[in-house]
Amino acid sequence: IGGTNINSLLLQYNKGLDVANLKIKDNDQCKAFHYKTSSNPEETVKSFCQDIKTQVKYSSTIISVGVSSFGPIGISKQRDNYGFILNTPKKAWINFNLVGSIANYLDIPKERVSIETDVNSAALLEYRFGNHVLNDTCNSSPSITKENSKQPEIDSLAYITIGTGCGVGIVAGGKQIQGLLHPEGGHVPIKRHSKDNFEGVCMYHKDCAEGMITNVSVKERKGLSYVDDIIDLPDDDPVWDYWGFYVAQVCLNLLYLVSVEKIIIGGGMVNREILLKKVRESFAELNNDYISLPQTSEKGLEEFIVRTEFKNDAGILSAVVLALDNFERK
Repeated sequence: IGGTNINSLLLQYNKGLDVANLKIKDNDQCKAFHYKTSSNPEETVKSFCQDIKTQVKYSSTIISVGVSSFGPIGISKQRDNYGFILNTPKKAWINFNLVGSIANYLDIPKERVSIETDVNSAALLEYRFGNHVLNDTCNSSPSITKENSKQPEIDSLAYITIGTGCGVGIVAGGKQIQGLLHPEGGHVPIKRHSKDNFEGVCMYHKDCAEGMITNVSVKERKGLSYVDDIIDLPDDDPVWDYWGFYVAQVCLNLLYLVSVEKIIIGGGMVNREILLKKVRESFAELNNDYISLPQTSEKGLEEFIVRTEFKNDAGILSAVVLALDNFERK
């Protein structure tokens, strides 16, 4: 469940399902649905749940549901706010009982519904199925995978998504980081670029990371009518220098605070080829060789800060991982 679109997938359960190579297309074992995220959460949930129920004979056959959602959300099953959308910029969704609503409309027990933030679940997807290894030489072939590499698998990573919002998910020791809530790295304060006077668009903080790097912020600062018009901006527009500078700060904070071994960026804003290069360049300048490791060298940054290989399927595949975990741990 994203800020703009909702994708749902009805999947026949098979033990040992190869999530990394799962093809999101309609067939006998897989049915995909697509919706717009509306300002009426109850009707939105009712709509996609009814479509799912039309495909199954009995609700009892729905053994597990994974929900990868925008946040912030209550993710601790020990707290009363579990499954609720919290203080999101999407005001109509604030305090909406997402897990309870899904369970109600699918006519299943709430225990069969597992929820996580879209970025924390995407981080888990990358950790489990992303073929990421710890490259201490930074000279290896791009074809290296966990299966054929002599280098150790990574034990931690961060996933940043940048689209209509900005979020950060972290896996450390093989588990998503959770505490009072979940990471809200998209709202960290950032240092302003010396040439940038844009006030920012975050409804809570104005010029936090989310307020300065989302597609909404680029639309507003450039005076565009629609976010889709961003694609027409030239690569040499100064906005991309600002963008790279701000995203680099989020990445550097993740290295300094959590010491992650890999940073993966997803979301629509990283589809422009030049942007990761600008992030890496600003990262190196800001770090100023303070952390001096193979991964933070000019060559190493090409493998330390990367774009997700799951592309537009990251959200739905991460929900599949949540559903599998929820069922198989029982």
